[in-house]
Amino acid sequence: MRAGLNLFACEGYEVTKINDIAEEAGMSLGLLYHYFESVEILYEELINIALARHTGQYFPQYDNPFDYFVKSARHIFDVVKSEHDYAKYFVLMKQAQRNQNLPIHIKEKLEQNHIIVKSITIIE
Repeated sequence: MRAGLNLFACEGYEVTKINDIAEEAGMSLGLLYHYFESVEILYEELINIALARHTGQYFPQYDNPFDYFVKSARHIFDVVKSEHDYAKYFVLMKQAQRNQNLPIHIKEKLEQNHIIVKSITIIE
């Protein structure tokens, strides 16, 4: 899963092939297929993990909109320092939210985590 996360975050979903993931993980293609039947299934599992961790969802208490963004940015940097994969999940989610070619069921899951839509009133 970490090999898939690395490749999806660095290369993107559409470029990453199952062979690339197996090679990055140092495992045979057959063994990878034992755990994940396709690239799409592995990708969706990583999205599920990111959603469960609420990647990108942090709504601190704030006195003014500027304070909100400062606290949010500090929180993100603190988490990235302590959990190195968090940054990759963050990138994965942001890339996925912009990818128009994903299957509809994955797009629907991503709508649960659209941080920009939730921040519009604060930005305004």
